[in-house]
Amino acid sequence: MEETEINFKWWDMHKNSIYVLTTSCNSIVKNNRLKVEDLVQLWSFRVNSTLCFVLQKL
Repeated sequence: MEETEINFKWWDMHKNSIYVLTTSCNSIVKNNRLKVEDLVQLWSFRVNSTLCFVLQKL
């Protein structure tokens, strides 16, 4: 497992709103050897008040 600090923002898209990863995308792809059409699971949890994620390649 490797830790990567990320930033994301809330985008309001009129009918829908989404969270968008705004930094570290390339390092996450590289570190996890992700390719187009790879499936991943994204788990979220908190440690104290810090939001954390675990990305698992399926």
